Amino acid sequence: MKASDLGLLTDENASFFERMTVALQAHKFEREILEHCRGNNMDRVVVALDYGDAPVEYDGARDGVFYLVFEIARCDVRVQVDQLKRFNLAWGLTALHDLAVAIQQLHRGKVSHNDIKPSNLLVFDEELQKLADLGRATSPLMPALHDDECCVGDPQYAAPEVLYAIDESSQAALCEFDHRRASDIYHLGSMTYFFITGRMLTPEVRRRMAPEHRPSMGEGGWLGTYEAVLPFWREAYSVVLEEFKENLVKEANGIFTPLSQSIFESVTHLCEPDPKLRGHPRNRIGHQDQFSVDRYVSLFNFLRKEVMVRSNA
Repeated sequence: MKASDLGLLTDENASFFERMTVALQAHKFEREILEHCRGNNMDRVVVALDYGDAPVEYDGARDGVFYLVFEIARCDVRVQVDQLKRFNLAWGLTALHDLAVAIQQLHRGKVSHNDIKPSNLLVFDEELQKLADLGRATSPLMPALHDDECCVGDPQYAAPEVLYAIDESSQAALCEFDHRRASDIYHLGSMTYFFITGRMLTPEVRRRMAPEHRPSMGEGGWLGTYEAVLPFWREAYSVVLEEFKENLVKEANGIFTPLSQSIFESVTHLCEPDPKLRGHPRNRIGHQDQFSVDRYVSLFNFLRKEVMVRSNA
Protein backbone atom coordinates (compact mmCIF):
# COMPACT_ATOMS: atom_id res chain seq x y z
CA MET A 1 0.00 0.00 0.00
CA LYS A 2 1.18 3.53 -0.78
CA ALA A 3 -0.10 6.31 1.47
CA SER A 4 0.20 10.08 1.08
CA ASP A 5 3.24 11.55 2.83
CA LEU A 6 2.21 12.71 6.31
CA GLY A 7 5.23 14.99 6.33
CA LEU A 8 3.43 16.95 3.64
CA LEU A 9 0.65 17.68 6.11
CA THR A 10 3.03 19.17 8.68
CA ASP A 11 4.65 21.77 6.38
CA GLU A 12 4.68 24.90 8.50
CA ASN A 13 4.97 27.17 5.45
CA ALA A 14 1.46 26.37 4.18
CA SER A 15 -2.01 26.36 5.66
CA PHE A 16 -3.76 23.11 6.51
CA PHE A 17 -6.09 23.63 3.56
CA GLU A 18 -3.15 24.17 1.18
CA ARG A 19 -1.36 21.09 2.46
CA MET A 20 -4.44 18.92 2.13
CA THR A 21 -5.07 20.31 -1.36
CA VAL A 22 -1.56 19.37 -2.48
CA ALA A 23 -1.90 15.87 -1.02
CA LEU A 24 -5.30 15.41 -2.67
CA GLN A 25 -4.07 16.64 -6.06
CA ALA A 26 -1.02 14.36 -5.97
CA HIS A 27 -3.19 11.39 -4.99
CA LYS A 28 -5.79 12.24 -7.65
CA PHE A 29 -3.11 12.46 -10.38
CA GLU A 30 -1.51 9.14 -9.47
CA ARG A 31 -4.90 7.46 -9.27
CA GLU A 32 -5.88 8.83 -12.70
CA ILE A 33 -2.58 7.90 -14.35
CA LEU A 34 -2.91 4.38 -12.96
CA GLU A 35 -6.47 4.12 -14.27
CA HIS A 36 -5.20 5.35 -17.64
CA CYS A 37 -2.58 2.58 -17.66
CA ARG A 38 -5.16 -0.04 -16.70
CA GLY A 39 -7.50 1.18 -19.44
CA ASN A 40 -4.71 0.83 -22.00
CA ASN A 41 -3.90 -2.76 -20.93
CA MET A 42 -0.37 -2.03 -19.75
CA ASP A 43 0.37 -5.48 -18.35
CA ARG A 44 4.00 -4.68 -17.50
CA VAL A 45 3.03 -1.73 -15.32
CA VAL A 46 1.85 -2.17 -11.72
CA VAL A 47 -1.63 -0.67 -11.40
CA ALA A 48 -3.76 -0.07 -8.32
CA LEU A 49 -6.25 -2.65 -7.09
CA ASP A 50 -8.02 -0.14 -4.85
CA TYR A 51 -7.72 3.41 -3.54
CA GLY A 52 -9.37 5.70 -1.03
CA ASP A 53 -8.86 7.74 2.13
CA ALA A 54 -8.94 7.05 5.84
CA PRO A 55 -8.66 8.99 9.13
CA VAL A 56 -5.36 8.70 11.03
CA GLU A 57 -3.84 10.16 14.17
CA TYR A 58 -0.41 11.74 13.80
CA ASP A 59 1.47 13.52 16.63
CA GLY A 60 -1.75 13.69 18.63
CA ALA A 61 -3.71 15.30 15.76
CA ARG A 62 -6.43 13.64 13.73
CA ASP A 63 -5.86 13.92 9.97
CA GLY A 64 -6.78 12.15 6.79
CA VAL A 65 -4.52 10.04 4.59
CA PHE A 66 -4.97 9.03 0.96
CA TYR A 67 -3.90 5.54 -0.06
CA LEU A 68 -3.41 3.23 -3.05
CA VAL A 69 -3.42 -0.57 -2.80
CA PHE A 70 -1.30 -2.58 -5.26
CA GLU A 71 -0.88 -6.24 -6.10
CA ILE A 72 1.84 -7.89 -4.01
CA ALA A 73 5.20 -8.50 -5.65
CA ARG A 74 7.81 -10.92 -4.36
CA CYS A 75 10.58 -8.28 -4.20
CA ASP A 76 12.27 -5.64 -6.32
CA VAL A 77 15.17 -6.42 -8.64
CA ARG A 78 17.76 -5.27 -6.08
CA VAL A 79 16.74 -8.11 -3.78
CA GLN A 80 16.61 -10.60 -6.63
CA VAL A 81 20.10 -9.66 -7.82
CA ASP A 82 21.40 -9.99 -4.27
CA GLN A 83 19.66 -13.34 -3.73
CA LEU A 84 21.10 -14.85 -6.90
CA LYS A 85 24.65 -14.11 -5.69
CA ARG A 86 25.91 -14.93 -9.16
CA PHE A 87 25.83 -13.72 -12.72
CA ASN A 88 22.48 -14.69 -14.25
CA LEU A 89 22.32 -13.24 -17.73
CA ALA A 90 19.15 -15.09 -18.73
CA TRP A 91 17.11 -13.63 -15.87
CA GLY A 92 18.67 -10.18 -16.30
CA LEU A 93 17.71 -10.08 -19.97
CA THR A 94 14.21 -11.31 -19.12
CA ALA A 95 13.84 -8.45 -16.65
CA LEU A 96 15.23 -5.96 -19.18
CA HIS A 97 12.78 -7.19 -21.79
CA ASP A 98 9.90 -6.70 -19.34
CA LEU A 99 11.19 -3.22 -18.49
CA ALA A 100 11.49 -2.28 -22.17
CA VAL A 101 7.92 -3.50 -22.76
CA ALA A 102 6.72 -1.41 -19.79
CA ILE A 103 8.39 1.71 -21.22
CA GLN A 104 6.98 0.90 -24.66
CA GLN A 105 3.47 0.60 -23.20
CA LEU A 106 3.79 3.84 -21.23
CA HIS A 107 5.13 5.86 -24.15
CA ARG A 108 2.46 4.56 -26.51
CA GLY A 109 -0.07 5.68 -23.90
CA LYS A 110 1.53 9.16 -23.80
CA VAL A 111 3.05 8.64 -20.34
CA SER A 112 6.67 9.07 -19.27
CA HIS A 113 7.76 7.41 -16.03
CA ASN A 114 10.69 9.71 -15.11
CA ASP A 115 11.87 7.67 -12.11
CA ILE A 116 13.01 4.28 -13.42
CA LYS A 117 15.42 2.64 -10.97
CA PRO A 118 16.01 -0.81 -9.41
CA SER A 119 13.61 -0.25 -6.50
CA ASN A 120 10.79 0.50 -8.94
CA LEU A 121 11.14 -2.67 -11.04
CA LEU A 122 9.28 -5.37 -9.13
CA VAL A 123 9.70 -9.13 -9.40
CA PHE A 124 6.54 -11.22 -9.40
CA ASP A 125 8.30 -14.40 -10.49
CA GLU A 126 11.46 -15.09 -12.47
CA GLU A 127 9.49 -14.79 -15.71
CA LEU A 128 7.57 -11.61 -14.87
CA GLN A 129 8.70 -8.17 -13.78
CA LYS A 130 6.61 -4.99 -13.72
CA LEU A 131 7.45 -1.30 -13.49
CA ALA A 132 5.96 0.41 -10.44
CA ASP A 133 5.48 3.84 -8.83
CA LEU A 134 3.95 6.35 -11.25
CA GLY A 135 3.84 9.11 -8.64
CA ARG A 136 6.38 11.14 -10.62
CA ALA A 137 5.07 10.29 -14.08
CA THR A 138 4.01 12.99 -16.53
CA SER A 139 1.65 13.00 -19.48
CA PRO A 140 0.40 15.63 -21.93
CA LEU A 141 -3.05 14.07 -21.40
CA MET A 142 -3.39 15.10 -17.74
CA PRO A 143 -1.80 17.79 -15.55
CA ALA A 144 0.40 17.09 -12.54
CA LEU A 145 1.78 19.38 -9.85
CA HIS A 146 5.32 18.44 -10.89
CA ASP A 147 4.86 19.06 -14.64
CA ASP A 148 7.13 22.11 -14.68
CA GLU A 149 9.93 20.50 -12.69
CA CYS A 150 13.02 19.59 -14.70
CA CYS A 151 14.15 16.66 -12.54
CA VAL A 152 10.96 14.98 -11.37
CA GLY A 153 12.58 11.65 -10.45
CA ASP A 154 15.52 10.66 -8.26
CA PRO A 155 18.41 13.02 -9.16
CA GLN A 156 20.93 10.36 -8.13
CA TYR A 157 20.09 8.39 -11.29
CA ALA A 158 18.90 11.15 -13.64
CA ALA A 159 20.05 11.63 -17.23
CA PRO A 160 22.89 14.17 -17.50
CA GLU A 161 20.97 16.80 -19.48
CA VAL A 162 18.42 16.82 -16.63
CA LEU A 163 21.06 17.25 -13.94
CA TYR A 164 22.69 20.18 -15.74
CA ALA A 165 19.51 22.02 -16.78
CA ILE A 166 19.93 25.12 -14.62
CA ASP A 167 18.57 27.88 -16.88
CA GLU A 168 14.87 28.49 -17.50
CA SER A 169 14.99 27.77 -21.24
CA SER A 170 16.64 24.37 -20.70
CA GLN A 171 14.18 23.44 -17.99
CA ALA A 172 11.21 24.38 -20.18
CA ALA A 173 12.51 22.25 -23.06
CA LEU A 174 13.05 19.24 -20.80
CA CYS A 175 9.41 19.32 -19.71
CA GLU A 176 8.31 18.41 -23.23
CA PHE A 177 7.15 14.82 -23.75
CA ASP A 178 9.94 13.78 -26.13
CA HIS A 179 12.59 14.99 -23.69
CA ARG A 180 10.93 13.01 -20.91
CA ARG A 181 10.98 9.94 -23.18
CA ALA A 182 14.68 10.54 -23.88
CA SER A 183 15.25 10.46 -20.12
CA ASP A 184 13.28 7.19 -19.80
CA ILE A 185 15.41 5.43 -22.41
CA TYR A 186 18.54 6.70 -20.65
CA HIS A 187 17.25 4.90 -17.56
CA LEU A 188 16.70 1.73 -19.60
CA GLY A 189 20.39 1.84 -20.53
CA SER A 190 21.38 2.54 -16.93
CA MET A 191 19.31 -0.43 -15.78
CA THR A 192 21.07 -2.60 -18.36
CA TYR A 193 24.36 -1.47 -16.82
CA PHE A 194 22.93 -2.28 -13.37
CA PHE A 195 22.10 -5.91 -14.21
CA ILE A 196 25.72 -6.51 -15.21
CA THR A 197 27.54 -4.46 -12.55
CA GLY A 198 25.05 -4.04 -9.68
CA ARG A 199 25.39 -0.24 -10.00
CA MET A 200 23.52 2.51 -11.84
CA LEU A 201 25.37 4.49 -14.49
CA THR A 202 24.96 8.14 -13.46
CA PRO A 203 26.72 7.83 -10.05
CA GLU A 204 29.58 5.96 -11.75
CA VAL A 205 30.11 8.77 -14.26
CA ARG A 206 29.81 11.53 -11.66
CA ARG A 207 32.43 10.05 -9.33
CA ARG A 208 34.96 9.96 -12.18
CA MET A 209 34.57 13.69 -12.87
CA ALA A 210 36.45 16.57 -11.28
CA PRO A 211 34.31 18.25 -8.56
CA GLU A 212 34.07 21.47 -10.58
CA HIS A 213 32.53 19.59 -13.52
CA ARG A 214 29.96 17.61 -11.58
CA PRO A 215 26.28 18.65 -11.61
CA SER A 216 25.47 21.33 -9.07
CA MET A 217 23.35 19.66 -6.41
CA GLY A 218 23.39 22.24 -3.64
CA GLU A 219 27.10 21.98 -2.85
CA GLY A 220 29.10 23.53 -5.66
CA GLY A 221 29.71 22.04 -9.06
CA TRP A 222 29.18 23.17 -12.64
CA LEU A 223 27.17 26.35 -13.23
CA GLY A 224 27.72 26.72 -16.96
CA THR A 225 25.79 25.31 -19.90
CA TYR A 226 25.34 21.62 -20.58
CA GLU A 227 26.92 22.03 -24.01
CA ALA A 228 30.10 23.33 -22.37
CA VAL A 229 30.33 20.53 -19.77
CA LEU A 230 29.33 17.77 -22.21
CA PRO A 231 32.96 16.95 -23.20
CA PHE A 232 33.87 16.40 -19.53
CA TRP A 233 30.84 14.13 -18.98
CA ARG A 234 31.65 12.25 -22.17
CA GLU A 235 35.27 11.73 -21.07
CA ALA A 236 34.17 10.18 -17.76
CA TYR A 237 31.44 8.22 -19.55
CA SER A 238 34.06 6.71 -21.87
CA VAL A 239 36.05 5.48 -18.87
CA VAL A 240 32.93 3.85 -17.40
CA LEU A 241 32.12 2.22 -20.74
CA GLU A 242 35.63 0.79 -21.08
CA GLU A 243 35.41 -0.74 -17.61
CA PHE A 244 31.92 -2.03 -18.45
CA LYS A 245 33.21 -3.75 -21.58
CA GLU A 246 35.94 -5.48 -19.57
CA ASN A 247 33.34 -6.57 -17.00
CA LEU A 248 31.12 -7.95 -19.74
CA VAL A 249 33.95 -10.01 -21.25
CA LYS A 250 34.81 -11.41 -17.84
CA GLU A 251 31.22 -12.27 -16.92
CA ALA A 252 30.43 -13.72 -20.36
CA ASN A 253 33.08 -16.37 -19.67
CA GLY A 254 33.35 -17.41 -23.31
CA ILE A 255 29.94 -18.94 -23.98
CA PHE A 256 28.11 -15.58 -24.09
CA THR A 257 30.93 -13.47 -25.58
CA PRO A 258 29.21 -13.08 -29.00
CA LEU A 259 26.20 -11.56 -27.22
CA SER A 260 28.13 -9.19 -24.98
CA GLN A 261 28.80 -6.73 -27.84
CA SER A 262 25.05 -6.25 -28.33
CA ILE A 263 24.62 -5.53 -24.61
CA PHE A 264 27.53 -3.10 -24.66
CA GLU A 265 26.15 -1.26 -27.69
CA SER A 266 22.73 -1.04 -26.07
CA VAL A 267 24.14 0.80 -23.06
CA THR A 268 26.27 3.02 -25.31
CA HIS A 269 23.31 4.12 -27.45
CA LEU A 270 20.69 4.34 -24.69
CA CYS A 271 22.92 6.36 -22.36
CA GLU A 272 24.42 8.61 -25.03
CA PRO A 273 25.01 11.92 -23.18
CA ASP A 274 23.66 14.07 -26.02
CA PRO A 275 19.89 13.42 -26.19
CA LYS A 276 19.87 14.49 -29.85
CA LEU A 277 21.99 11.38 -30.57
CA ARG A 278 20.39 9.03 -28.04
CA GLY A 279 18.50 5.89 -29.01
CA HIS A 280 18.95 3.09 -31.51
CA PRO A 281 21.05 4.29 -34.50
CA ARG A 282 18.48 2.99 -36.98
CA ASN A 283 15.81 5.12 -35.33
CA ARG A 284 17.65 8.26 -36.42
CA ILE A 285 17.25 7.39 -40.11
CA GLY A 286 14.46 9.07 -42.05
CA HIS A 287 11.36 9.95 -40.07
CA GLN A 288 11.46 7.15 -37.53
CA ASP A 289 10.75 7.71 -33.85
CA GLN A 290 14.17 8.40 -32.34
CA PHE A 291 13.21 7.51 -28.77
CA SER A 292 11.19 4.39 -29.57
CA VAL A 293 12.17 1.30 -27.55
CA ASP A 294 10.61 -1.14 -30.03
CA ARG A 295 14.00 -2.35 -31.27
CA TYR A 296 15.19 -2.93 -27.70
CA VAL A 297 12.07 -4.92 -26.86
CA SER A 298 12.97 -7.21 -29.77
CA LEU A 299 16.69 -7.20 -29.00
CA PHE A 300 16.40 -8.15 -25.32
CA ASN A 301 13.92 -10.88 -26.19
CA PHE A 302 16.28 -12.26 -28.84
CA LEU A 303 19.30 -12.12 -26.49
CA ARG A 304 17.32 -13.81 -23.70
CA LYS A 305 16.42 -16.72 -25.98
CA GLU A 306 19.98 -16.99 -27.26
CA VAL A 307 21.33 -17.19 -23.71
CA MET A 308 18.87 -19.95 -22.86
CA VAL A 309 19.84 -21.93 -25.96
CA ARG A 310 23.56 -21.54 -25.30
CA SER A 311 23.13 -22.42 -21.62
CA ASN A 312 21.41 -25.69 -22.53
CA ALA A 313 23.77 -26.58 -25.34
